[in-house]
Amino acid sequence: MYDYEKWATNALLLVGGLLFGGVTLNVLGIENPLTDFLYQYYLDPIIGESSSDVGYNTINTLTYAALLGLFALALAAWLRRLGIDPSDATILALVPYVFWAAFGEVVEDASMFNATLEPYFVSPGIHFQTAVWVVIAGAAGYRIANSGSVAEEELRTRVDSAATLLIGLQLVIYYLSIDSGSLASSEGFNALPMALFGITAFLLPTLLKGCLTSFTPVQRSVCLVGLGGSLVLFGALCSYAATFPDDLTLWPLAVVIGLPAVLAYKMHQIGLPAASELAERGFVAGILPPSMTEDE
Repeated sequence: MYDYEKWATNALLLVGGLLFGGVTLNVLGIENPLTDFLYQYYLDPIIGESSSDVGYNTINTLTYAALLGLFALALAAWLRRLGIDPSDATILALVPYVFWAAFGEVVEDASMFNATLEPYFVSPGIHFQTAVWVVIAGAAGYRIANSGSVAEEELRTRVDSAATLLIGLQLVIYYLSIDSGSLASSEGFNALPMALFGITAFLLPTLLKGCLTSFTPVQRSVCLVGLGGSLVLFGALCSYAATFPDDLTLWPLAVVIGLPAVLAYKMHQIGLPAASELAERGFVAGILPPSMTEDE
């Protein structure tokens, strides 16, 4: 690790320790300034944002910005230490979580979740929850990849089985929350899209068995869990759309998704020749190999 990566990692461990300590003291019923500070500026605003726009204040906003910077500094070191491929394939494996988070926030905006899950689908809770699913899926793939010498086909089967379990876990957690919410219990609610997309999500690793073969086990696990979770949440949105078709306004999709997609495609086409040239020389665009220093 570089010195700044060690510093960032230690700072994140300190923050995690303070958070754990403050919450633990609260559970034990021990009054202390740390717990009061955490709940006043961080935890209570997150819980309250599901019912009103009070989630951010100056202190927690500055803290979230600092934590984001620390994660950016430390993440590359963590990936190197774990031997996880830092190439473009890893970025592609994470793309489904962009949609996962967006779908989840819209489902929460539609008041489909019950009160228990609502706080976890507003900012900043949604960001931490997304990270948790990425870490769990990545850890599952990493453990399978390092479980011993097995054939590639068997390795892929194990990853698909783990991904199926994690998708099923999302299916149970989120659909049970929606089912106990006020919207799903109202008259005329159309749950058929939820059922169809839920089944498709659960079967997704099997349906994509012959795909994503160029991904490592970690990348495959992360990508499949993200895709499956996105389908689970998208199914909830489709049920809402089927129940309230007159309330739909679809043109923003072209602006929010269509235009960025075109821009991303153009940028990819422009940068492809340079990335290919670097690949021929054994480099990954934007990534320094472990043997090369920043000065070199």
